[in-house]
Amino acid sequence: MKKVLSLLVAGTLILALIAVQPCGAQENAPPSPVYRQTDSTPAVHSDPPGELIIADVLIMRPIGIVACVVGLVGAAVAWPFAAMTNSCDRVCKQLITVPYQYTFERPLGQMDYGDTADRSF
Repeated sequence: MKKVLSLLVAGTLILALIAVQPCGAQENAPPSPVYRQTDSTPAVHSDPPGELIIADVLIMRPIGIVACVVGLVGAAVAWPFAAMTNSCDRVCKQLITVPYQYTFERPLGQMDYGDTADRSF
């Protein structure tokens, strides 16, 4: 159990280091979709109910951590093929950055984060 926990912590730290500056990121990249507004009026968000926050903390965040680890392993496996086809940015974004943002940058209780995020390439 101690070995599994240490691997999980190490994987999370590696993922955090990778997600700080995603591969192929540009200096003039647009800001995170969390802070982007599509119009000039301020966005109004209602507070989610407590049950939704508890479900998020107890169910969705642990699943998100597992998705981060699986995405990191999947990216490592896909990396040679992505390098041959010049699609490293796509692999990095979809397998590492998107699960990381959903797990660690999404506000608690906001389950529809994927619907509002910009997923264009």
